[in-house]
Amino acid sequence: MKKYLKLSALCLLFSAVAMVFGSCKDDDPGVADPLLGLSIDVGELAEGVVPPRVEVDQANKLITVTLSQPLDLTNAKVKFDLVDGASLYSPYVTNPVMMDLSTENGVVISTGDNLVFYKIVSFVDWALTDFKATTNGVEGAVTINQSQSLIAIYFPDPNIDLKNVNVEMTLSESTTPVDPASTTAVMDLTADTTYIKLNNQFVGEMFYKVVCWYNLSGGEVLNIGASDVNIVKGDDGVYTLTTTGSEPMFWTQNFQVGYPGHMLAFEYRSTADVKGNKVSLDLSDKEVTLGCYDLESTTEWKRYAIDLTTIIRNADQAVPGYSANFVFGETEPGTEIEIRNVQVRERTASELKRRKEGARIFFPAADGGAHNVTCSIESDDDDEEYITYCFTVTNLGDPYYHSSGKSNNSTIEHTQVYYDYKCNQKFHFQLFFREVGGWEANLPTVQATDIWVAVHVDWTDAVEKKFNQFPDAGNHQMRLDIDDLAATGSVYLRDLRMERPDNEEVPQ
Repeated sequence: MKKYLKLSALCLLFSAVAMVFGSCKDDDPGVADPLLGLSIDVGELAEGVVPPRVEVDQANKLITVTLSQPLDLTNAKVKFDLVDGASLYSPYVTNPVMMDLSTENGVVISTGDNLVFYKIVSFVDWALTDFKATTNGVEGAVTINQSQSLIAIYFPDPNIDLKNVNVEMTLSESTTPVDPASTTAVMDLTADTTYIKLNNQFVGEMFYKVVCWYNLSGGEVLNIGASDVNIVKGDDGVYTLTTTGSEPMFWTQNFQVGYPGHMLAFEYRSTADVKGNKVSLDLSDKEVTLGCYDLESTTEWKRYAIDLTTIIRNADQAVPGYSANFVFGETEPGTEIEIRNVQVRERTASELKRRKEGARIFFPAADGGAHNVTCSIESDDDDEEYITYCFTVTNLGDPYYHSSGKSNNSTIEHTQVYYDYKCNQKFHFQLFFREVGGWEANLPTVQATDIWVAVHVDWTDAVEKKFNQFPDAGNHQMRLDIDDLAATGSVYLRDLRMERPDNEEVPQ
């Protein structure tokens, strides 16, 4: 009996001790805020890129990762700074850890007997989140390209006042306006490019570029600018340009790019021939620059039109507005050039008709009868008008290549030859209407160029001579010879065609 009481008393003692210790453990909740902070390593950042900023909201157990611009956070190295005694519990046990922070994520921290969950979110703190532009009661269509810090504004009506545009900006909480000094302002957007200056607490001083353009298709350019020339606009709409510098040019206001085709067109008179001209959407970018036709000295008004489609197709479509810069080539200071009716427009009905009825020449990727030259098709475009051929001359001994056909048979009326080329040395083409019998005709020697150059040749005499001798000359495939190269190399060619002449009269 006594032994049983002793054992019972011992059991009660152990139970009491266990209850005391168990009570102590249940009373150890750890700390309420076990996370002191964290750092994120996303690898080496490009120059000027600000590292991610991290904020911890202890009350809501929320970790916010703020970026100044998009960064790859799919495999970020994260180091958690924890209070003494705390540790990562789930889903990680090591510290630092690799985490995907590109989507909402989280971490569980063990502290005492408790587990504390923190949610992690990330976002890009764009300084400017919305932009409105209104003038004459017309609101422009606005596109914001955050990666390029670009605001593009499109107005469908050209008859509006761009000197007094009402703008309204929506900025992030960490951003304040600098110039203009308010989020609402009246701005002059007539310049090709305007800049808005902001101050962001995260990245500091920053700029957004503003590009504004009209729908000019079929309409006259209302304003042109010029450089290295004296420019005077007469009451009759004629601009008189007198060259003064080394690279005289004029430019249009910005316009919207698109298909099918944009023509830069104007009428002109000139006191001298102007050769080696070019037109560019961006003078620093060779891919959107095209060498174009000469201006001939004339006292009568002449029509001039250059197709911008090929360079527009190379343009970065993230920038929807462009200005066409027309650079005069070989000109002496004091040359006087008059221009009027400057347009950026679609092709006219007569231009479309001439192209459709023209004889466009195509080439196969392999020609069993070729001599000392191979051909590759460089274009991945399904549009046959813009197939790019690369002819590689393997030997200078009479290199030639046969065409595969034409869009239409040519006639004695197809006297105008057009093509674009690019080559690192000068050369000239010969075209054989029919190989047997020597029905060849020469095209003029062209100079070396690293930009595409558009060529127009009035071939009236040569064509009439061939068709008078051989009435069926235009019914055959053709042979292209590449002559007078100084060394073997490549010649790029596109849009080789023969058209009827433009017989529309220009009012004098």
